[in-house]
Amino acid sequence: METTREYTIGRAKLVAKILEGEVLQADDASSTHVYGYGGGESSTVHISSSTSWNTKVWVNQNGKEAQWVLPDSFAFRPGHKIAICKISDGKRSIICLVKNVT
Repeated sequence: METTREYTIGRAKLVAKILEGEVLQADDASSTHVYGYGGGESSTVHISSSTSWNTKVWVNQNGKEAQWVLPDSFAFRPGHKIAICKISDGKRSIICLVKNVT
């Protein structure tokens, strides 16, 4: 199921979509970035890293397979019913809510 609503806030027009589907498969993926600077004769070396996660979910959405890429890591199993809320301004869209509705 898909529900769409349009909002106007000042001069900005936003579209909110709520998408629902049944999980067919879910896989977590991570990406680690390492940063460093410094060195030389009298300089200290600084190293840091950050890891970002996303979950790729194949869902049955209204009888059709679709892949949703969700920010962060989520524990879904096949058969779970999930819903997401996407907000768009026509140029960019973000997922602002993920809910397991099983």
